[in-house]
Amino acid sequence: MAWQTWKINERMCLTCQHFVVSRRLVSKGGQLWIEYDNPRGSCGIFHNFGKTWNEKLTGVSWCHYVRWNELP
Repeated sequence: MAWQTWKINERMCLTCQHFVVSRRLVSKGGQLWIEYDNPRGSCGIFHNFGKTWNEKLTGVSWCHYVRWNELP
């Protein structure tokens, strides 16, 4: 089962290059969406610490958000 979100411009785990989860860009109704296979992934920067896809950046020192390369 796959989930989708249209929030490709938000600074959250799903749009971060360091978020480890299976995801891809899809076009739906002329708009880009992110399709992902699991609502939980992990942070590749912080020892694969478990995170949910929609977690907002908290500003903690170990978070080094980098926009996901596949996003326009």
